[in-house]
Amino acid sequence: MDALVSTCRRCFVLAILGLTFLFAPIAGAQPSSRDPNINSSINPQINSSISPDINSSINPQINSSINPQINSSISPQINSSINPQINSSINPQINSSLNPNINSSINPQISRNLRGLYLWNRSGRLTGIMVTVNRDFFVLFSGGEWRAYAASNSAGGYNQFALDGAWIGYLVANSQGGFNLFDTNGRWTGFTT
Repeated sequence: MDALVSTCRRCFVLAILGLTFLFAPIAGAQPSSRDPNINSSINPQINSSISPDINSSINPQINSSINPQINSSISPQINSSINPQINSSINPQINSSLNPNINSSINPQISRNLRGLYLWNRSGRLTGIMVTVNRDFFVLFSGGEWRAYAASNSAGGYNQFALDGAWIGYLVANSQGGFNLFDTNGRWTGFTT
C-alpha cells in the first residue's frame, strides 16, 4: 500500500488538451473505452505516439519547455503564483471549495456525479482517480482516500502536490486526450485515461 501511495504521489501535471476526458464521468465501473488493457489506442505501452519513451515531444527529459526543473515559469519552486504553500487560492487546506473533505460535491465517497480521469501505473494497473474540480484544479484519490491534488501551472500543464503542499510531480498532455505522469525528477510513472 505504501508503494502504491508513493507511486500515486509522484504522478501529475495535466493540460487543457484532455478536456474531453477531463469531463467524462468516473462514477461507477470504468467503461472499457477508458481501460488501456482493452483499448490499445490509449495504452502508451502499445501506442507509441503517447509514450514519452518514444515520443520526445512529450518527454520532459528531452523537451525542456515541459520540464519544470528547467522551465522556471512552470516550476512551483520558483513561480510563487503556482505554489500552494504561498498562494492560498490554490491550497485546499485553506480554500475549502478545493477540499473534498469539506466540499462533498468533489468527494467520490459522497458524490456519484463526478467528472475526471482514471490513473494507471506504467504496467496498466489502475491506481486511482482524479476528480475534476474546475479547469485549473483536480483532486486525486487512491484506495478511497484523498491522496494529492493538481493545480494548473498557467502554461497548459499541472503540478501535483501532496496534501501538505509539497510538490511531488506533474502531468504532461499526450495526443489522445490523456496525460503522462512524472515525478519531480522527470521519471515517467504512469498515465491517465
